[in-house]
Amino acid sequence: MTQHPPKSPLSGRPPELVRDLPEALLRKSLEDYFQEPPPARAVEGDYSLWRCVETHFEFAWPPRAGSEAFYQWIGGFPFYYPGTRWEHREVADRLRAESAGRTDGFKVLDVGCGSGRFLSSLNFLPIKARHAVDFSPLAIRECEAKGLPSHCGSIESALGAGFVAMQSLDAVTSFHCLEHVEQPVQFVEQMLSLLKPGGSLWVSTPNSPMSFESEWFDVLNHPPHHLGRWNPTAYRALARRLGCECDLFSPSASPLRFALGAFKLVSYGPNRGVGRVKRLADLVAGVGRFAGIWRRQRRRVAAAGVLAGDAILVRLTK
Repeated sequence: MTQHPPKSPLSGRPPELVRDLPEALLRKSLEDYFQEPPPARAVEGDYSLWRCVETHFEFAWPPRAGSEAFYQWIGGFPFYYPGTRWEHREVADRLRAESAGRTDGFKVLDVGCGSGRFLSSLNFLPIKARHAVDFSPLAIRECEAKGLPSHCGSIESALGAGFVAMQSLDAVTSFHCLEHVEQPVQFVEQMLSLLKPGGSLWVSTPNSPMSFESEWFDVLNHPPHHLGRWNPTAYRALARRLGCECDLFSPSASPLRFALGAFKLVSYGPNRGVGRVKRLADLVAGVGRFAGIWRRQRRRVAAAGVLAGDAILVRLTK
């Protein structure tokens, strides 16, 4: 399927094949997820999934990001965009503490800012100290309407336009963007270059494989949506490669909650409204199946410890 030898962005050793991901499978999985067939150009060819033998980082090959048609389609579903994330609150609390008492103009940039929800929560900073960058013109218009200094484009274009400068920021954040990019190491290097000495880069992604993926194929954690599947070992390897200190955080993990969520997915699929009475009846009828899922979730949480949550947040400092 692959025309060129796949190469891990984190290792020079040959990776191992996890599975092939033909276009037909991805299209069918997307249709099942969204209950609507994707447009013709939403998936542009076959992929395969590979694993770095040193870090267990999984990556798509070819590293081809989703097309404009793909993102226009999935972005039209109201449940695609999440509300406030766990990591938003975690980072906001830490930035509040870091900026307290500072008189030198503490500045933050959010890369892949979306509507500016996270930046708007940083009300302990002046509005002009909260900078927004995103590729979406619609997202940038929303940020501008909130008074946030905003730039539509890439980090390179923001630098070229003078919107930001090298070593000018105290903190850079990027929530659930790294898994989408074709060159993740270079993307992180660019963000690090914007930090003042002692500044912090905060990045979050899914913690892959997520709890329910032992039971159910999550097409949105695979290409063309996600090109990289990050885990704590991969983040530590990335930090070593870039000469950074690395701190890792994850939300609390509950085997029972994970098991209930996975059981619901395998029973009904995603984004299906199911009444409480039916869920309880199906749980009783499928108690043996649920018990197996629960045992697997217990083992997962025991193995991963405090980093067992379905999201992972990393703080990188030079």
